[in-house]
Amino acid sequence: MKKIKIRRKSKLLCEITVEPEMIEKMASCGLPDEKIAEILDVSATQFAKTIRRNKELSEAIQNGRNKAYAEVHEALFRKATGFEKTEISYIKLKDKVIAQPIVKYHPPDLQSIISWKLHNRKQDKW
Repeated sequence: MKKIKIRRKSKLLCEITVEPEMIEKMASCGLPDEKIAEILDVSATQFAKTIRRNKELSEAIQNGRNKAYAEVHEALFRKATGFEKTEISYIKLKDKVIAQPIVKYHPPDLQSIISWKLHNRKQDKW
């Protein structure tokens, strides 16, 4: 991918070059535009203007946020429906330590079910 040029806040003639993948990673960590601008040492206003003008930058931010939303969505669904998780338990027998996998079941969580049903699935009907 090509690099994106953004003007710096303190020097009008100075520009920085950023790879869209880096911006996408920052957005996928949940950072707001203002924080990304601060990390890049660019004014929030200038960064917002660049997002509006540069389709590639806008797509990188949107892709990063979509990844984060998908992870949260999946975690909420798993918690709302219940899930099994394999954990390792260590048991000491005389002079030996034995690692034994144990499958634990986590039942559905009522608050997650409410969030899933009301906010994510049929929001227009409630």
